[in-house]
Amino acid sequence: MSSETVKCVVRLLPPEITEEEFKASVPEAHKENIKWSFFVDGKRYKGDAKPSLNSRSYAQFATMEQAEDFMSSYHGHAFVDGQGENFRAVACIAPYQKVPRKNQKDPREGTIEDDAYYQEFVEALKMKK
Repeated sequence: MSSETVKCVVRLLPPEITEEEFKASVPEAHKENIKWSFFVDGKRYKGDAKPSLNSRSYAQFATMEQAEDFMSSYHGHAFVDGQGENFRAVACIAPYQKVPRKNQKDPREGTIEDDAYYQEFVEALKMKK
């Protein structure tokens, strides 16, 4: 499995942490190894009616060794939010390993003016006026 990419997830981040604050807490050595990342904002609810939603972050690494190194160094990282509540990050391998594909440009984009049916349609609109 060392030749395949590995996606990790960091859970139980403070609800109000921003993506920039999280990225600042990741060591530079690990940032260089990240191929893809995605951050999900959390939400703190007022009162006890609903539990707060913790933030989480996903990162894809090129090798299993890089992922294990990141997880072993980041697992248990302590955070203290603005209300004095303590959070300990949990870093583990993500259960779903796929990442979104990059959007591919449609090869037909920008070619409608050259289409015969479109030109006939435009001519028909001009004739009605």
